[in-house]
Amino acid sequence: MYAIDMDPRWVKRLLRTGQMAVAREYTEHVLDQILNVLDTRQVDYVNTTPALMVALARRAPEQVAALRGVRLSGTHLVPSVHRQIVKALDGGICGLSYGNTFGNAAGLPVEQDGELMPYLPNYPQVTMAVVDKTDPMTTVPYGTVGRVRLTVLHEDLFLPNVLERDEAVRYDTGDRFPTDGVANVRPLETASTAVEGLY
Repeated sequence: MYAIDMDPRWVKRLLRTGQMAVAREYTEHVLDQILNVLDTRQVDYVNTTPALMVALARRAPEQVAALRGVRLSGTHLVPSVHRQIVKALDGGICGLSYGNTFGNAAGLPVEQDGELMPYLPNYPQVTMAVVDKTDPMTTVPYGTVGRVRLTVLHEDLFLPNVLERDEAVRYDTGDRFPTDGVANVRPLETASTAVEGLY
């Protein structure tokens, strides 16, 4: 396993302050490190963010096509980008995960020709609800967009009703799983939504 350091908070700061050239230079620096490993070692799978994977596919399409798969993590993946990455993988697996510091969710198979990307929280330690953006105690109906509310329960940590900086569609897992899922996660839309950049 090879790890490449990336500081998404630094990239966000660069983008917020209009330092686009520096942000692009940092992206190229991270890509240089990834490609150094891909060019000199046998690597089957890559775990990265969607935006960085798109940049890698643009810069080195042959290395991406040679991968057996990728795991895309983070909070910002739209269907068109997912389809672009699947195409670049040339038959490789495209796994998805959504998460943050306290709770994660595994990607379920995409539905509706890639338009619906559902996730299942790591139940029973993590549960997620999709709630009204103005009333965090009211769960929205299935298929409706709302704010993600997270509850974490481990032996040494209990975090009830944490309001995330994300929004999603409430996803009905039916009889397959004992908890709701979330789908099409993206940064919470507010009047002052920050640019996500690489992250």
